[in-house]
Amino acid sequence: MRIALWLIAVLGYVVQIKCISHIYSTSVQGTLDVLYFLFAHCSSWILVAPLTQVYFYVRYGKANRRELWNMGFWVAIQDNNMENDAEAQIQGASKVGRQIKRALQFAILAGLISIAGYTFLMSLNLSPALDIAIIHNTSMFEIVSLLLVVTGLASRRHLFQNFLMMVVILIGILIVSYTKATCDVLSGKLSINQDTGELNDPFLFDRLKGALICGLGALTIGPVFVLWSKWTANAKNVKEGAIRPFTTSRDKIYVSNCEISLIGVFSLLILGTALLVCGRGGSASQTVMYKSAWILVSIFAGHLPMIVAVVHLSRRVSPIFTSTCFIGSIVFTALADWIAESAQSIITRWEVIGYLMVSITGILLGRRYLGAARFK
Repeated sequence: MRIALWLIAVLGYVVQIKCISHIYSTSVQGTLDVLYFLFAHCSSWILVAPLTQVYFYVRYGKANRRELWNMGFWVAIQDNNMENDAEAQIQGASKVGRQIKRALQFAILAGLISIAGYTFLMSLNLSPALDIAIIHNTSMFEIVSLLLVVTGLASRRHLFQNFLMMVVILIGILIVSYTKATCDVLSGKLSINQDTGELNDPFLFDRLKGALICGLGALTIGPVFVLWSKWTANAKNVKEGAIRPFTTSRDKIYVSNCEISLIGVFSLLILGTALLVCGRGGSASQTVMYKSAWILVSIFAGHLPMIVAVVHLSRRVSPIFTSTCFIGSIVFTALADWIAESAQSIITRWEVIGYLMVSITGILLGRRYLGAARFK
């Protein structure tokens, strides 16, 4: 099951980035189009909760899961033996305060995810999909690994060995990135100025801007992993009567899926406001409607399965193991890019060496993270 979730997360990312890149290759996009794309992707999160409810009804029969939802999130655990009205008022005030606190937590998560999604989609409009996949996943892998260890959410066993493996992965990514320009020149995508010997790339500054936007925006995924692990059903109960009194894994699955939909609701509120502000006085774009089929493929075959798989992989194993999905996304995106353009691609020896370094070391690092999760 762990391998299946890992593959769904990685392949979902590949499908998403290739579909959005294909849409961008057919027409020029603007800020409003990017917001429409992000709004469409985040709106799919709302479907997770009702689909989960239907699945649980069919699989396990009718059950009062509203009480589980309330106990876990929106109301304080009530005491039926309250002696007077004063205690009832205090309990009611605590309930309202907790509702406000939980709403703020989900709003923060939605805001961070919206920033990461917007910068990712914006950068895809400026640079090729593989270039963005490399910088995007490298940035997420580094910040997530760092913050999880610093905050104590990841085991510190074999910390030095894990660090060395991460360095090897980064060296492999550096080799791939450096030799990719050589491969592009050999395949005719770029050219050399015969007079100066310099590389002719008319989109050089767009590529640099896309890498900068994507790399910085992806840093918000680090706090998302940490806060999700502390504020949601992924958090461990440390005492009896804790804020999330789940007794079975089935309960956690149900609530985790409902949390995904809640994040989607808050994301739509944020993005809807941004669309109203940015779209005021502008003309509506026809690109979303014209390429709606590709957007549907990106959402339902890529984005949504990826999100659900990442959430449940973090719950079943550990968030630090889930970070290896970022390494897998680089390798699988490169593989998909090579398959799609095999007739126009030239691969050098050092690029193959770089990908082998990333792949083999990523597998070894994942095995260490699995062992640490079992030990913990």
